[in-house]
Amino acid sequence: MHKKNIITVIIFAAFLNIFLSAACFSQQEEKIKYSIKITDASICRGVMERIPVESGEIFSYDVKKLFCFTRVVGAQTDTAVIHEWYFKEKMVSRVVLPVRSGNWRTYSSKTINPKDTGQWMVKILSQDALLLKKIYFVIN
Repeated sequence: MHKKNIITVIIFAAFLNIFLSAACFSQQEEKIKYSIKITDASICRGVMERIPVESGEIFSYDVKKLFCFTRVVGAQTDTAVIHEWYFKEKMVSRVVLPVRSGNWRTYSSKTINPKDTGQWMVKILSQDALLLKKIYFVIN
């Protein structure tokens, strides 16, 4: 009977060790996922050599196309950010952008029609839909 109890304790300890290791690994994964930060984000008329060109908050109705430039730092593994473009509080575009290093610059673009005047917003989200930043701008 004594040997059976010892085997049961050993098996229990092994399962407990596996469970705790998995939980610790899961916590490390969570830390990595949420360690990304947006250090620079802007709405601009263009992006040249990964640098935003003519950033602003107010644009003319004849702008044709705008870009949402984003600098992401802190990624420790490949991940992604999401740009959600909103016009008058309605999502009109969603773009998933890969992030492949700890200091990554990326952007999305949106064609602007002359009739699309009013309040715009871009939400920048983590790949798990955690809100990282909002950018507001106006088309006159």
